[in-house]
Amino acid sequence: MAGLVQGAHQEPRSLQSRRLFPRAEPTEGICGASSSRVSGIFFGDFTTGGGYYSKIPLAIQGNINAPGYIVNTGQTVYCSNPNSISAYGLIVGGTLQQSSNMTVYGTALVAGGGDLELIHEESPGCIVSSTLGTGEIDFNQLKNDRISANQAFAEMPPTLVVNQDNTVTRVRAPINGEYEVFQFSTCHENACDNIFPNQMSYAKDILQNPRYFDGFKGFTPDPDMVYVFNMPVRDGDFLVVDTSIPARGIDPCKVIYNPYPVDSNNALKSDGSFQFLRDTNDVMGGYTLAPLGDIVDAYVGGFGGDVVGKSYRWDMNDQGAEFLDYSDAGGNCDVFKACNKDITISGSATQDSTDSTLPGTFTDRSYRAVNTGTDSTLSGTLTNQTPSKNSEFSTVTDDPSSSSPGSGEAQSSCSITETIIGSAKAKTVTGHAKTVTVVLTDGPSTFTVSHKVVTVVPSTATISSTKLSTIITTRIISSDSTVTIDVTET
Repeated sequence: MAGLVQGAHQEPRSLQSRRLFPRAEPTEGICGASSSRVSGIFFGDFTTGGGYYSKIPLAIQGNINAPGYIVNTGQTVYCSNPNSISAYGLIVGGTLQQSSNMTVYGTALVAGGGDLELIHEESPGCIVSSTLGTGEIDFNQLKNDRISANQAFAEMPPTLVVNQDNTVTRVRAPINGEYEVFQFSTCHENACDNIFPNQMSYAKDILQNPRYFDGFKGFTPDPDMVYVFNMPVRDGDFLVVDTSIPARGIDPCKVIYNPYPVDSNNALKSDGSFQFLRDTNDVMGGYTLAPLGDIVDAYVGGFGGDVVGKSYRWDMNDQGAEFLDYSDAGGNCDVFKACNKDITISGSATQDSTDSTLPGTFTDRSYRAVNTGTDSTLSGTLTNQTPSKNSEFSTVTDDPSSSSPGSGEAQSSCSITETIIGSAKAKTVTGHAKTVTVVLTDGPSTFTVSHKVVTVVPSTATISSTKLSTIITTRIISSDSTVTIDVTET
């Protein structure tokens, strides 16, 4: 078994800056639009030996060699705009290196080219292309975000300790009221026990037990918490997880497996690397966040949920496992549940990005506080409720002539309310359904707001204005519809 060691403890980095995820910074790096939509992300090469499939879309920064592989069998794609997040099935930054066919549901972009005739596109309207680069996927940004999230989780001190008899002891309150953290002692000869003396969790049964883990003793997981399994790995070493179901008893939609490299002094090593071997007999359900780890997959079981790694290959050249989703691990979610939260924004803020893309995903945004005086303060709520898989809006019967927003709405769970705060500039938002509030932090004291809805079937809108705010409610039914909001001085 490999050694794992982590570094000198540091208190979590400031959680007050740049946070879309509620009350904590780390998950901002894993809950963006591209994050939630593309569930398998690898920053190196992706290599399989032949056959098998992935239920989830894949984004691969390196090369791909996956003969006979089938990509994205489980997620609905929207091909009306084939070069969009909602259409993607496979994104490759490198080249297609195989000599036999593969099948993709959704758009396949292969920036480095190759024999693209080997990719069979199964979704009408979607495309296979080598001329569009990686489209809306920015691998450098994805990598930076995931490494930052990986390290921020690693810095969290343990809140719970798993003892040798699998009972659980609390050592501190949940981090930010949101995260329960286990720091596992998975190093050779207990070499990393000094990271948090007397607070390291026993890993033998939960992570490194080829037999059967029957769950925690005398402990009932809190469904409102996110459970972080921190697993430090010595730089250049490897970690094997071979317990049948490591997080048995915890909702896989609320579990983060967080392996990360450390140096010989147990210090977090931001440029380190390691190998992560999954050898579970059953589905390993949860969000596996290993952006610095080369993932090696055994031929039994499989990952069930999001997977982020440095690279991916099979342990045996001719036998592998499928990428499954959270439901295959017993979860009741289409995307990681911790990405479906209500966020309350208090005070003044300016939106760093004015462009957001839906449907069904948390959007990439960040807010920064600005000092504009008491007249422009705001308390608002941003709510993301992801539509269930395969849900469509054909049952929504809004009357275009109605002055009341959302009349006849049949699927309120598909509604997304977004608070946009900014100066008197144009804002563009895209998605299924939106309520947009524009609040001026500078500019004129009186203003008008005009709106334009493109390819919307159907829509209603109401406009009301006050001295410092204007609210526009627009029902957007088409997945690629655009609402442009222009704020002008009057």
